[in-house]
Amino acid sequence: MTGVSAEEMIGQGDYAYTIPFYGKSRPFLMDLLLMDNKELATKYQKIERIGNNIMVEVFCKTLYGNMGAWVFVKAAPLQDQHGNIIGAIEILRDISAQKLAETYREVGKEVLLLLNKPGDLKEIVQLVVTLLKKRTGFDAAGIRLQEGCS
Repeated sequence: MTGVSAEEMIGQGDYAYTIPFYGKSRPFLMDLLLMDNKELATKYQKIERIGNNIMVEVFCKTLYGNMGAWVFVKAAPLQDQHGNIIGAIEILRDISAQKLAETYREVGKEVLLLLNKPGDLKEIVQLVVTLLKKRTGFDAAGIRLQEGCS
């Protein structure tokens, strides 16, 4: 995902291990386990806590050679036999395909809602094109309609 070997990261300080993910030095989720959700919300989206575990989704713009990827991240504290936190562990998984599928479903629903609106077909088609441009980030989009098709 990052193109950086473990050997290059071991022993690095100042959160250097996060640069391949975020393009800058910043704490990972496991470094923020003791923060409340309000503070976490400034750094991550879709935060969920179950017990001492924290799960988030975040877009890491520098993964895969700056192509970027959505990742699911889960962090949990490591405790000794007395319940004292002695460390933390973090896992992450690329969920870009899931996020893309979610976006396609959402856009599909929005398009169907527009197409089922009463009104002038040309205006509705223009609304659909505008929606597609906005949701895809493309500068241009088009729809070709055929008259008289049965």
